[in-house]
Amino acid sequence: MVLVTGGAGFLGSVLVKKLIELNKKVRILALKNEDLSSLKDYDLEVVYGDVRDEKLIYEIMDGVDEVYHLASMISITSNKPDVLYDINVNGVVNVAKNALKRNVKSMVYVSSIHSFADLINGFVIDETIPISPINAIGTYGKTKAIATLKIKEYVEKGLNCKIVCPSGIIGPFDYRPSRMGKLILDYLKGKVWYTLNGGYNFVDVRDVAEGCILASQYGKKGEIYLLTGEYLSFDELYKQISLKIKKEKKLIRIPDFILSIVAYIEDIFVNRRGREPLVTAESLTIIKSNAKASCKKATDELGYSYRPIDQTLNDTVDWFLFYFKDEINRSKKLSSRKHTKTLQISNR
Repeated sequence: MVLVTGGAGFLGSVLVKKLIELNKKVRILALKNEDLSSLKDYDLEVVYGDVRDEKLIYEIMDGVDEVYHLASMISITSNKPDVLYDINVNGVVNVAKNALKRNVKSMVYVSSIHSFADLINGFVIDETIPISPINAIGTYGKTKAIATLKIKEYVEKGLNCKIVCPSGIIGPFDYRPSRMGKLILDYLKGKVWYTLNGGYNFVDVRDVAEGCILASQYGKKGEIYLLTGEYLSFDELYKQISLKIKKEKKLIRIPDFILSIVAYIEDIFVNRRGREPLVTAESLTIIKSNAKASCKKATDELGYSYRPIDQTLNDTVDWFLFYFKDEINRSKKLSSRKHTKTLQISNR
């Protein structure tokens, strides 16, 4: 039996499908009322609960040989640091502790490239770079760094755990659009009117899922493996989508100093609005940060590989156009009506 925490998420659902295709019996931990439509056609066991519930985690590891811990809280703000720490650190400790108690044969913890110390541009991020809560970017990165070090402690106690650190994950099957997925979807709807300087190292969700399985099978106890892809700027992202849909859109480039002001304002009001802002100081730091990363270790030791980013974008756009077809068409019609109404008013 395989346990996947966060199995209903973007990466989790793709991983679960791959495991089932390998004839594995899969049990997932999902949040109460979480949308499971991405897994509706698959035979699996679902347990609803919280990764911080020690009794529950111990119970659902009964008969489990293999654990993939994906459940975490992703954030680009410093808002609610206590909640982030509780889920991303205490949740990890809870899973690791009970996996050790249950004598689980193999565990894979999905950390993040953001857990590494931030390097100045020009240097390549690899597994020799220290995991640094102090020098990691943002609150999220710091919690992932702390959690990674906690896993190392449990490895010393005997837990056979491998750690994978993906870069920015994109791809098809993004049913509840991730931040990048939402950006792509908004572009297809015609809602994106701006571009900005910067980009990041992005990797296909399918390749990360495969990398997790390879880490469980061939990874060494306590080792960290970077699962990365290719650098993609926002300019190139929009260009490739435009070529795919055969419709180019002129975008306004927002200067960095204006983005910094917007991010500052968003950071101030994020607590009052109760929602994730569009841009924050942390997210700007990330897209301007060093995005050179090497997956050589994962390639050499696990047999990991990643597909070209243009193939990922091609598949992603195809999937969004299919799955969100009605939503995209409604948005385009509404936009067209607004444009027509504006022209009528201006011609009066």
